[in-house]
Amino acid sequence: MIQSFFAARNIENEFIDFKSYNLDRQFREIYTDLFVAYKRSDKVILQRSQSEGMNQYTLALLKANKPSPFLKDIISLTSV
Repeated sequence: MIQSFFAARNIENEFIDFKSYNLDRQFREIYTDLFVAYKRSDKVILQRSQSEGMNQYTLALLKANKPSPFLKDIISLTSV
């Protein structure tokens, strides 16, 4: 339980729009937006949905033409 709590708090710190009480719906929505934004090289959406450090890392991957770090589909998400 404590590990799940800290994991949720860390996700809230990395993804600005994320709130733990909407874990499943919001995570899917943000992650889908990030997947599409990375594919289209949309830096505005990438910046909007990520922390500064995570955004810099993602932009470095994008600049180096690396594959997307974001999954296209999330089949299942459960909170323990």
